[in-house]
Amino acid sequence: MKAAKEMVMEVTTFTLKETIDETAFLKSVEEMQNSFLSGQKGFLGRSLACAEDGVWKDVILWQDRGDMEEAVAKARQNEAAGPFMASIDPASVEMEVLILKARYG
Repeated sequence: MKAAKEMVMEVTTFTLKETIDETAFLKSVEEMQNSFLSGQKGFLGRSLACAEDGVWKDVILWQDRGDMEEAVAKARQNEAAGPFMASIDPASVEMEVLILKARYG
């Protein structure tokens, strides 16, 4: 019997490289969102936040884990995602995948 698909929340924590300006970073976020992410199968929504200490949280909701994994693989090769990814300190990246149990609003 095939398991039911479960909505997932991808939570990526990171810091920017020291040489990256926040305004330029946010422009790269918007470009990636408009040219790539919003068109991916299973994409439901995204929120991006930054703590006072400069630690960012990128929270993306997906219809299921398979859609998320497919989009992550595509992003690594997507031109629109390049400037976004190049802005992030790779040593700081931590990613969690959570099963969504309830959603409001």
